[in-house]
Amino acid sequence: MIRLRYRFESLDVYARHLRLGDGLYLPLRPQPGSRVAIEVSWPESPDPVLLHGRIRKRTRHGSFVDLPPTWMVGPLGASRGDRRVPCDLVAEVKPFDGAPYLCRALDVSQRGVRLATGAFDAGLMGDRVAITLLVPDAMDIPSRIAWSGAREAGLELLETPPALVSFLAACDAQWEELSHDAGCLCSRTELRAG
Repeated sequence: MIRLRYRFESLDVYARHLRLGDGLYLPLRPQPGSRVAIEVSWPESPDPVLLHGRIRKRTRHGSFVDLPPTWMVGPLGASRGDRRVPCDLVAEVKPFDGAPYLCRALDVSQRGVRLATGAFDAGLMGDRVAITLLVPDAMDIPSRIAWSGAREAGLELLETPPALVSFLAACDAQWEELSHDAGCLCSRTELRAG
């Protein structure tokens, strides 16, 4: 997975990157199909926005990333206290009154984990569940359901094991930093779709 922190001058400049073609424009040229996690921010953003996607196509000047429809800050964006780290982990969710099942952890922080779940039937908001993050040394962490949506769910971690803190620090050190350049392709008005 490619981890990229991309800093923009403003929300408008970020939005221009969404109007250049099919997906979010990046001035990088990774292989099509590559998974990418992009943390985008601009000076007035309350928190960085963490996006997950795949490289759709590569052009002479960069590439386009397919993103889910949730590419803007949500109403709870300003309430996030810990920076999330994108990951590619398998997680086992164990509801207290149901059978355990496996799903993918999309990102993790010291206080929570976001899961790609399909139909999430582990319980209701506030219910306690146990989660095992399958990293080199499996971590069993008590948690509660913070929210669930159509294909994702968020768990609040009730404990933060030291192994999780170490894992997050190792993952957080693997970001590539990129600041928006004034000579970027997005500044050419004839190329903008909207």
